[in-house]
Amino acid sequence: MAGLACMAVYSWAFAKSIDSLEQFMLILMSVAAAAIILPELPSTLWSLDADRIRILIPIRQRKRLLMELIAAEVDDPARSDLLWRKVVDPLLEASRSPWECIGDMDYDIHIHPNCLVELPEDAQQVLVTSVSIDSKSLRVLPPMSKTGGRYWVTMARTASSFQHEYTQMGCLARELLPMAGLDSASWRRLIGQLCSARMMINGEVIDLFPESVDELPDVVRWYAASAFDQPSERVQVRIMFDFVMEALAQSFIVSFLSYYCIGSTAITMKLYGSPGAELTCDAFFGRALSGRLGNGVTRTRKALFDEAVFSTGPDSILLPGSGVHFCWGQSERPDSRQVLETGTWRGTARPAEGDFVSRI
Repeated sequence: MAGLACMAVYSWAFAKSIDSLEQFMLILMSVAAAAIILPELPSTLWSLDADRIRILIPIRQRKRLLMELIAAEVDDPARSDLLWRKVVDPLLEASRSPWECIGDMDYDIHIHPNCLVELPEDAQQVLVTSVSIDSKSLRVLPPMSKTGGRYWVTMARTASSFQHEYTQMGCLARELLPMAGLDSASWRRLIGQLCSARMMINGEVIDLFPESVDELPDVVRWYAASAFDQPSERVQVRIMFDFVMEALAQSFIVSFLSYYCIGSTAITMKLYGSPGAELTCDAFFGRALSGRLGNGVTRTRKALFDEAVFSTGPDSILLPGSGVHFCWGQSERPDSRQVLETGTWRGTARPAEGDFVSRI
C-alpha cells in the first residue's frame, strides 16, 4: 500500500499544480479501487482457478494468452503458430462443441460369410456376407436447434451421398454400402429387405423408422421418433446396424472421420465360419507420440470365430481420420495410408467389389 500512497501523493501534487482538488480525489479513488479489485501478482496470480479465470479474463484474451504461452515454449515462431492453429485451437473448438467428441468408444463388428438369405419381395435366395455392428460410446447429442428437430442414422450407396450425410448434424452414424450392379431403386429395395438399425440412448430404446429421401435417392435414413426427449448431459449412445455385403467381400474398414475419440477406444472384429481364412488388423491413427503407449492389436482364434482387436489405453485422444482396416482371406490388401488420406482406393490395390467401408 506504500506504493499506492506515493502514487496518490504524486498525483495530488500534479493535480494541485492545476489547482483541481476534484482531480486529486478522482485519482485517489481510482488507485484505491485498483488495490481492491486487482490481485497482487506474487501472491494470487498463480492461484487463480478455472472459474475465476473465466470470470476475470474474456475468451479472446485467454486465447491470446495461450498463444503466447506456446510461443514461450517453442523457439520457432512459425512452429508455435502451427501448433496453435492445427493442434491446440481445433481441440479447444471441439471442446466447445462437445458432440464432436466421442468418449470410451466400443465398436464391435460381427462378420458371417457365405450366408444364404431369402429376399421376401423377390421370392429368391442369394448368397451374401452378413454383418452386424454394435457401437457404444459416451456422447453429447447436438442440440435440436442444429438438427432440424430430428436425429437419424444413415445407410448410403455412393460416396457423394455419404459425404452429404456428414454435413448433417442430425446424422448420428452413417455407413457406406455400395452394391455392384444395383441402381438406386434396386439398392433401396434391398436395404429395405435385408438391413435394419436400432438405437439406445442412456439405456432407453429409441424407436427408429426407415425413410427414403426423395432428393437423396442413394440414401436410406432411420429417423428417431419425434417424441424423443434429448438429454442435456453426456450419456451412452448405442447404435446397431444389421446389413449384408456381397459374398466375395474380404475387407472391412472402420474410420472415425468426423469425431475425436477420447478416453479408451476398442474396435473388435469377429469372423465366423471361415476356418481357413486369416483375419488381419491394420490400424491407422493420428495422435501425439507420447500417447502411443498402451495401444495394440491382438488376434485370437476360438472355436466359433476368429477375433482381432485394436485398443488404446484409457487416456487417449485419437484424431479424426483414425481407424482400422480388417482383412480376411488371401486377397491383396491396400495400403492403409491411402484410406487415411482419401478414404478411396487408388492404383491396383483394390478390395473386392462390394467391400464395406464404415465411417463414423
